[in-house]
Amino acid sequence: MPVSLSHRALAGTAAALLAAVGIGLGLHSVTSDLQGNPGSVRAAAGATEDTSPNFIERRDPKDPLALGRVDAPVVLVAFGDYQCGHCASWSTDTMTALQKHVEDGTLRIEWRDLNIFGKDSARAARAAWAAGRQDRFLDYHHALFADGHPRSADQLSEEALVDLADELGLDTERFSADMDSADAKEAIAQNQQLGYALGASSTPAFMLDRKPMLGDQPAEVFERGIQRALAGQESEDSADGDGAGEDAPREGTTSDPTGSTI
Repeated sequence: MPVSLSHRALAGTAAALLAAVGIGLGLHSVTSDLQGNPGSVRAAAGATEDTSPNFIERRDPKDPLALGRVDAPVVLVAFGDYQCGHCASWSTDTMTALQKHVEDGTLRIEWRDLNIFGKDSARAARAAWAAGRQDRFLDYHHALFADGHPRSADQLSEEALVDLADELGLDTERFSADMDSADAKEAIAQNQQLGYALGASSTPAFMLDRKPMLGDQPAEVFERGIQRALAGQESEDSADGDGAGEDAPREGTTSDPTGSTI
């Protein structure tokens, strides 16, 4: 089902927080891509929201882009692009460090592609989705970000993506069919729409326990957020400055400076 854009409550908060700190601070920004992607302009302009958890955290057991238990107490929704260098370093370093929480059932990670670099990124996103249909999303995801760097555009051609699937031992016939399917295109479009609905305009961007974070933050920032969520300290009326925004951003990163909840 497409993401609903009929609700207004979340846009005024999440969109403002994400947009306010995301552009011009070393993150890859959607603004440079809007001119060639008018659909993105419409999506960004119409950014609206739903405060229900299911709008942000799908917790769908059939989601091929998700890792971890459906009933995990904490969910991290990650918005990225397969041509984004900061997304590559985050996936290689921070995402790998957080894997222990996925394995012990504490954390669920739901990947959402923003595709700010256009069609090559969208093709790679569909490829990762297709790999997920064979329960190999994580392997394929890390292969696209091998050595902490994104692939060049020519390495994201359909042929190159199928070759990568073959190298990983996937059923390439099924992989190709899934990658080119209407279901894949719809799923990736919905993920991008969700990002714009939340006001995400740069990558990587995150919602940790439905609170916004931006940038290639180190693992300890996410660790603190996870522990706060588990302790039940995050509520909509407790914007007391004890959020992830306290941590000083390193080069190429930023974070929510308000500590506000959504």
